Amino acid sequence: LEYKEVIEAPPSGENVLLFIDPPYCEADQKRAYKNHFTENDHHNLCELLKNTEHRFVLTYDNCKTIRDLYEWANIHPFAWQYNTANVKNGKRIWGDELIITNY
Repeated sequence: LEYKEVIEAPPSGENVLLFIDPPYCEADQKRAYKNHFTENDHHNLCELLKNTEHRFVLTYDNCKTIRDLYEWANIHPFAWQYNTANVKNGKRIWGDELIITNY
């Protein structure tokens, strides 16, 4: 199913929790993702989540565009080391990301 269909589905119970990991906003979309997002897709996802009855956990890259889009939600920045395939100058790269929730 498309993400829109899942998010817009009526709750099947009282405790629906969605985990959403969309293509990151500032990533090289066509290189990094088979099904990349356009700027419009990022805005549409935000509006769907703003209006959903479901609880959600959303992961995104930590950038101004996403922080501004989701200023209405709970935003938790975090950093973690990427896997061993992501190495620069012999050191694993740190990711600067966001966990966004509506609860």
